Amino acid sequence: SVSVFVPPGSLCSRMLGQRPSGGDGSVRHTMSPPAFFTNYPALQAFLLGQLEGAAESLGSPGEGRLHLHPSLHSVLALLAKLQPGVHDETGSLSTFQAPLLQLAASPVYAMREMASKALLAMTPPSEYMSTLLQLAGELPETRVPFCHNRLHGQLLQIRALLGRTLGTDG
Repeated sequence: SVSVFVPPGSLCSRMLGQRPSGGDGSVRHTMSPPAFFTNYPALQAFLLGQLEGAAESLGSPGEGRLHLHPSLHSVLALLAKLQPGVHDETGSLSTFQAPLLQLAASPVYAMREMASKALLAMTPPSEYMSTLLQLAGELPETRVPFCHNRLHGQLLQIRALLGRTLGTDG
């Protein structure tokens, strides 16, 4: 198994660039997913493969089997650091959506949280509404057995997308 790490401090600054994050004078490291994958083309297939492998190991939807992937948190953290809000003209980011949605069912809270942040970064604003509608449509009905981890993960993803859409993502 290949291990991935999120680069520390200065290396992350070089990879993702620096932009002021607001009036407090702090600097935020940002780059859009299309720009990142243009600069590091080999990482797109690798990161997608890591996500798909982790999503497949969860089992069928709602099952949420625990199978730890040592590199998954680093992959999600790297994707979450990318700057959301850039239109994806090639459609290459849509391939990331299915495994990120599946990772909502992870039995590990930190993975569900990071998957929601990564989904936000990898979803172009033009697709926020359709993704929100898809997530809402997949919420379990009452009186039907469901996986609580999956429900929680879906709600985290809905919160992340709504926060960005409404400008309250802090």
